[in-house]
Amino acid sequence: PVTITLSSPKGGWTQSRMVQIAGTVSDTTVDPITVAINGDRFLLRTNNGSFSRSFPVTAGKNSIVVQATNKAGTFRAERVVYAQVSPVSLM
Repeated sequence: PVTITLSSPKGGWTQSRMVQIAGTVSDTTVDPITVAINGDRFLLRTNNGSFSRSFPVTAGKNSIVVQATNKAGTFRAERVVYAQVSPVSLM
């Protein structure tokens, strides 16, 4: 099995539009991992089991799911971040 350790974000509240997602996976051969933010999925490369990248978040609740897959299956770690930021106008 793969253990995913998220060092960031810790969860809770933020006033930043960008949140760093960082951590490690116990199986260093897993590359890439999948990061899902509010259902939008991204592939993120690992370097000797470590990963780190900043992603934009929306105002309110943001669900973050990190998944790693190897021969033993798919494993996940989750965090929830509430962003207190002004909405961005699309016009």
